[in-house]
Amino acid sequence: MWTTVLSEGLRVGGLISLWMLIVMVASLRWNPEIWVNDYPPEIRRVLPSKSERARRQTLWVSIPTFIVLIGLQAWLVVRLYAAAGGFPGFWELAAAIWLAMQTFNLFDLLIVDWLLVETWRPSFVLMPGTEAFAHRRFYGFHFRGFLKGFVGITVLSLIVAGGITLVSWLT
Repeated sequence: MWTTVLSEGLRVGGLISLWMLIVMVASLRWNPEIWVNDYPPEIRRVLPSKSERARRQTLWVSIPTFIVLIGLQAWLVVRLYAAAGGFPGFWELAAAIWLAMQTFNLFDLLIVDWLLVETWRPSFVLMPGTEAFAHRRFYGFHFRGFLKGFVGITVLSLIVAGGITLVSWLT
């Protein structure tokens, strides 16, 4: 079963990473202001608050994004149930969910944040008015975000696996 946990967790993590890369690049190209709250504090201080237009666009991006993310996680759970021939076990569920999300968390840090945003830094990731920061790199800021994600994903994976386990016991 643990081989399935590993393979399915990595498969779904890869799909999540691909989906999120598409969402992030497309929405940054559409309007980088959608992501203004995710910029480092030094940059946020020189930017105006998120406009009403960007707030609406954030919802237009966020809702379908989270629907797909929840769907991918549900697909992962269904595949684990199928592989186990029933309830796969609390730790198996927690580990697969954790692995899928941590795969994206690591991809986000290394490929999106460090490579795309900080190293390549294409023009579509730069907000107007942030030209003074063109020489600055914020690798530490992104790493701290990764660590926060690591802890949050660990806790969330245990909670979700616990909820699924509870439902399984009650049915």
